[in-house]
Amino acid sequence: MPDIFDILAPVIAMIAIGYVLARTSVVTPSGEAGLSAVVFYVTTPALLFRAMAGAAPGAADLAVVAAYFVPCLLLYAVWVVVARRRADGRLGLAGIGAMGACFGNTVLLGVPIVERLYGAPGLRLLVMIVSIHSAMLFTTTAVLLEADRGRVDGRAALAIALRTVTGNPIVLSIFAGAAIAVSGVTLPRAVDATLGLLGAATTPIALIAVGVSLAGLGVRGLLRPCAAISAGKLVVLPLAVWASCRFLFGLDGLAVAVATLTAALPSGTNVHVLARRHDVGVETAAGAIFASTLAAGATVPLVMLLLR
Repeated sequence: MPDIFDILAPVIAMIAIGYVLARTSVVTPSGEAGLSAVVFYVTTPALLFRAMAGAAPGAADLAVVAAYFVPCLLLYAVWVVVARRRADGRLGLAGIGAMGACFGNTVLLGVPIVERLYGAPGLRLLVMIVSIHSAMLFTTTAVLLEADRGRVDGRAALAIALRTVTGNPIVLSIFAGAAIAVSGVTLPRAVDATLGLLGAATTPIALIAVGVSLAGLGVRGLLRPCAAISAGKLVVLPLAVWASCRFLFGLDGLAVAVATLTAALPSGTNVHVLARRHDVGVETAAGAIFASTLAAGATVPLVMLLLR
């Protein structure tokens, strides 16, 4: 079993570096916005396109995706409804909170853990989940963020969803990579190497941006929402996904293990990227990523032990 603490420690260290850079004014708030833009428009699309281009989906893969996203979307919907009933529950903020409770760090943490535990077969299942992960949750949250600004009625929601798919570079990169995989085209070595370099930059830039945002946090006011998001992501979602895989879809042991472990990962940095793009819940997103990553040092090893 890999040492999960060796994997989590660099994540926390990169966030801490961003925090120090902000506190010493090396990176300003405008600089943090620029870092997030690079992640959103360049590095994450390169990473996901390259991952998808090498894995065409099959029927078994689609079953794993369904088993994962049935409880995931259910949790998302329940979160939004409950958050909206709170006195201060804005729809956009509810969407960011729901995304934090459902959108995991599937690339930075998921890839090394799954690859070392389950090898290439497990990694393939993870890529299938990742392929829908961003497209579905980004689109849904974007619709809620637009609705929070009064730009959505029932007839306009579909149009916004379509615009999100066609105008979001992360979502487009996933579909483009899938098209390459289905077509059987092999990327030229130079292109593949370039995409690899860009994708490798996603993690450090995104985590530094999170650390910069943390420098301006009002921690006391965020303890409750960050704790709630962390509990949803690290406890509720993995339990729900495990039950869905095991009892609702009857998947095999490998699929159950990969899906459950993926669900147990802490909140992903793209929650913060989307919050920054719409300027809604930025501090909550940053705090939830940091808190859930710290807590994952205890919860993820426990999940790994239970899945053995």
